[in-house]
Amino acid sequence: LSCAPVAAAAPGAAGVFHVHFNALSDARSPALYKYPFMRLVMAPPLEIENLLPYPVHACVIDRSAGRKWVGTVARGGVAPVHAVQPGHLVLLTLRIPDAGFETCEGAIIETSDEDEFPVDEAVAVADARGARLALRLHRMDIPQTGGRCRRISVFAPYVLVNRTGLPLNYSSKGLLKGVAAVAGQGHGHGQGGGRGGPLMFSFGGYDLKNRALVRVGDGEWSRPLSFDALGSAAECTIPAADGLSDVHLGVAIEPGRGRYSHTRVVAFTARYVVSNLAGIALQCRVPGQTAAAPATVAAGARLELHTLPRSRRRLLAVACAGGGPGAPAWSEPLSIDEVARVHLRVPLPRDAGNGGEMLLRVDVVLEGASLFVVLQREERGWPYRIENRAAEDAVVWQHVDRGEPLRRYAVPAGRDLDYAWDQPTAEAKQLVVSVRGATRRVSLLEIGEQQPLAYAANAAVGIEVAADGARQVLRLAPVAARGLRASDDRLDALDAAPERTSLVVRLALEGGIGVSLISRHVREILFATLSDVEVRWTDAATSQTLRVAVRWLQ
Repeated sequence: LSCAPVAAAAPGAAGVFHVHFNALSDARSPALYKYPFMRLVMAPPLEIENLLPYPVHACVIDRSAGRKWVGTVARGGVAPVHAVQPGHLVLLTLRIPDAGFETCEGAIIETSDEDEFPVDEAVAVADARGARLALRLHRMDIPQTGGRCRRISVFAPYVLVNRTGLPLNYSSKGLLKGVAAVAGQGHGHGQGGGRGGPLMFSFGGYDLKNRALVRVGDGEWSRPLSFDALGSAAECTIPAADGLSDVHLGVAIEPGRGRYSHTRVVAFTARYVVSNLAGIALQCRVPGQTAAAPATVAAGARLELHTLPRSRRRLLAVACAGGGPGAPAWSEPLSIDEVARVHLRVPLPRDAGNGGEMLLRVDVVLEGASLFVVLQREERGWPYRIENRAAEDAVVWQHVDRGEPLRRYAVPAGRDLDYAWDQPTAEAKQLVVSVRGATRRVSLLEIGEQQPLAYAANAAVGIEVAADGARQVLRLAPVAARGLRASDDRLDALDAAPERTSLVVRLALEGGIGVSLISRHVREILFATLSDVEVRWTDAATSQTLRVAVRWLQ
């Protein structure tokens, strides 16, 4: 149905108004032949759907009839177009002022001859520098119109979201093409140091070798990144300007939700985020980063760590803020790139008067592409306790491979000691127990009775590791309390040398293992990467130990 305008059409108006009617009825219903039992569906001949993150100024031209429609389509909105007719040659041009795209090459969205005028699948827009952005067009029939009316959805292949607060710049790189600047940059998309709006992005064409490059400001480019791994969350390392450190970003790639499923959303976030839930203000610094001053994190606040020194492990030291004049008393560094829970001893400020220390519970949690370092005051007690029920005093300390231990703790007979590791970054954590000069290394992860420690002729201390809720307890007790007699054969071996291992098998896969799960429909549903996998088997006279360590699982 075509309706002529009542008055003279204004300049740029569509003029004739077209509406498509379609009658729907159920041929199996007997009432259809007695009464006009049907539904009449009215729809526009064409709809333009905006699936871009910005409003769009669209112009639809019916070349066959010489008519034009101009209008603005809001973000996520649908605009009906009544100025065209099905089967005519229809063109579409777009302008996106909010994103800096003012020119468009145009695209054919409806045609009267497929051979001479094929329908385009993309429409190209350009910014002020002439850089092109190819927006995709998705065609579908408007429901209940009998396939005569179309809905054209305009979407971007990729949308880049900068949540880092850093001025990020992007480039694209193809297999047979050089590095090209991404269109639309410099128009409020985070290049000025803020978290700007989303940036629409597309490659020059579809190729499995398409890659993107990222840099901070005018620094060096990152390694090539692929934006086609849906559901992935990884780390992006960019060399810093000083040449001694790197900028660490998190990159998460997810498909859009609902109607936006054709667009892939690439979010750039801070890789390391420190969250202070300890209830007091804390200071944080990165060991080895001498140029940067320590950052103060207020209670309940967060701190994003972007630039870190180049090292095998990412470390962080913590101190209490407001400790008066002088340098603050820093804790031992902890590793922030290992997802785990550790406890950290933090010295209290000197003006506190007691010279003690505070125990923090540190949880490193992976959410998306960011590692959150959550600092909380431990209120449920210390993770370890040493109970000395023997008749002799004991001294304990954390084992170190080189140098002297950081601290030694005296545990008198009949007393207990609450304990947490002095060096939480140690890879193999063991506790050294010393009684009257005799020492023994004990692993607090091996629950059960261990070989007694002989410190004199026919005198020994029994060692047992037990679990008490969430706490590990190391108990020292006289051997006689464990049922050993003076004539026991085990006492004869207590004065001998430490236990010898007869066989040690170590399998290390530094490159890692990749595991892919594929459904019966030949679709990959899971891909896991295990890096720095180590399997160690130890066969000794009194025990057999199997240790499996995975440094990184993604």
